[in-house]
Amino acid sequence: MVAGLSVASTGIVGNLIVYLISEFNIKSINAAQIVNVVIGSTNLFPIVAAIVADSFFGSFSVAFASSCVALL
Repeated sequence: MVAGLSVASTGIVGNLIVYLISEFNIKSINAAQIVNVVIGSTNLFPIVAAIVADSFFGSFSVAFASSCVALL
């Protein structure tokens, strides 16, 4: 599953750069910076979600809900 996620995210990154350049007329350097911010945010989201899960909801209910979302 992790390998598939890595392949999918790599494809999304390339397409996002092309989309930003062609549709929004953003220079390639700025498009690369935007994509780096998106990737960084995506990498930090599980840490924030883990803190929220442990602090407010409990780890089992969050694990169950995220498993259901992944199954869909």
